[in-house]
Amino acid sequence: MLVSLTSIKLRSPLQFLGFHYTVFQVLQKIKATQCIGYKTTGGLLTHFTMTTWENETQMNSFSRNNPHLTAMKRSVAIAKEIRVLTFEADTMPSWKTAKKLLYEKGRVLSF
Repeated sequence: MLVSLTSIKLRSPLQFLGFHYTVFQVLQKIKATQCIGYKTTGGLLTHFTMTTWENETQMNSFSRNNPHLTAMKRSVAIAKEIRVLTFEADTMPSWKTAKKLLYEKGRVLSF
């Protein structure tokens, strides 16, 4: 299966509520997809998301749907950094392992 990890660092704590409203909308849509599992965690300025998919086609189908595209556009305006990593795994990693992988191997988008 594919594991997709994302971290988003917000520019300001003032954007926290608006950002989490967007996350809520995306999570509602992800429940209606073929996603095997998802987890989220984070604090005031940094948010982490982990999703698992059976294959790349399913993952790409979700990432290109309207709610996710809207969230990505909003994130560019409010984030100072986004990290993304996708890899093959048999199970979902722990948050400790996932964060370590994301910071060591993740692709960084800075704004």
